[in-house]
Amino acid sequence: RNGKKSLISECIWNVVLFIPLGILLVLLFRGRCVLLPVLTGAAVSAVVELVQLVGKLGLFEFDDMIYNTAGCLIGVLVGSVITVLFKKKC
Repeated sequence: RNGKKSLISECIWNVVLFIPLGILLVLLFRGRCVLLPVLTGAAVSAVVELVQLVGKLGLFEFDDMIYNTAGCLIGVLVGSVITVLFKKKC
C-alpha cells in the first residue's frame, strides 16, 4: 500500500517539476507555437533520462518522460493563458 502511494507521488512530482519549464519556454518562444515548447520540454526530459542511464545516477524510465512532457504541456498552457491575459491588460 505504501509503495503505491510512493509511485503516485513520484508521478505527480514528475508532472509538477516540469510545469515551470513549460511556462519559461512559452516566454522564450514568445507564444508563437504550442508545439515547439512542448517538444523542447520532451527533449529536455529525454536528456535527463539519458544522463541518469549513462551516469548510473538513477533509473531510465520512459513513463517519466511522458509525465515530464505532460507537466511541460500544462506549463505551456498556463504560460499561454498568462501571456494572453497580460497582453489584454497592457
